[in-house]
Amino acid sequence: MIKAFVIALILVGVGMAQPRVAAAQNLDIPGGLDLNGLWELTEHGERQTADPAIVRITHSGNSVYAEFVSGAECYDGGARPDAFLAELTVQPTIPPSGQLSSPAMWVCSGSRDIVDECGGAIAASYKTTFENAVVDPNRIAGERVTQGVYITPRDSQVSDCRLDSSYDGTADFSLLRLTPCAFEDSTVRQLEQELLGIINSTVIPASEAVGGAVAAAQRRFGDTYHGQPITRLEYPYSYLRVATDDDLVVAEAFASALPDLVARPEWKAAYDMAAEMGLLEQPPLIEAQEMIDQMLMVEEMAGGETRRVVEALGAARAAYRNCQQAQP
Repeated sequence: MIKAFVIALILVGVGMAQPRVAAAQNLDIPGGLDLNGLWELTEHGERQTADPAIVRITHSGNSVYAEFVSGAECYDGGARPDAFLAELTVQPTIPPSGQLSSPAMWVCSGSRDIVDECGGAIAASYKTTFENAVVDPNRIAGERVTQGVYITPRDSQVSDCRLDSSYDGTADFSLLRLTPCAFEDSTVRQLEQELLGIINSTVIPASEAVGGAVAAAQRRFGDTYHGQPITRLEYPYSYLRVATDDDLVVAEAFASALPDLVARPEWKAAYDMAAEMGLLEQPPLIEAQEMIDQMLMVEEMAGGETRRVVEALGAARAAYRNCQQAQP
């Protein structure tokens, strides 16, 4: 239980659901099936993050080109150059539909263990193909070819890893059209989650350490220490108070205030008191040592990662507002 003087930060996840919307028809596109825009790609393969990959489709005539906006990196950090190049065959239906076939789709390997076992002989990403993926104005779904790999049995005297098309298979993929500004909105939500995670991993443990140090110091020394109130230790978390129960608002207020908070003389005074209790007293006050460790971690986050995320979040929100204002 976090002490009463500590800001209560009960952090919750921010939903990432993204609504879909029908595409506006473009009469310059054969059959009226216009695939231009942003799409969320769901695919087989091991990527660097679990966040959905976002691609931008450029559609002209029967040619369809998909480039990554985010999520191009496979698990080894290598980025794929594009998502796919394809040709669209339109069917005369209402609403319009069609089939999409590609001679070049860049994917991540679906077996990290095999890639690692083969020691570089098998790449973490590769180019493949797909045929006759089903297309409608808001969804694309199909199967692409997975590359086959031959590995010699473990009891063989010769170790061998090589591509072998006789072991090729298939894997599903799908794309869903995003609403206008959905990518910008998703970026905001991801950064909000990142900020909440930073506060959750630093401020909460640190606040608990402060509470433990104050309680332990009062048990041993009473209400004062060398003539100074022991509640001086509370400064890092009594300084900032936010009149709201909104976890994100509290987290942003704390993150924005951290650079100033750790630079104030009260922060140093709290640190010095804890250091004297934890290092010079005999026996040392263990809870004060734990508080020092947590304060150092907060100092490091305040000047680096926290500031980066706060600035990036501000820029992302501005981009989202600009996108909304640009909508008809």
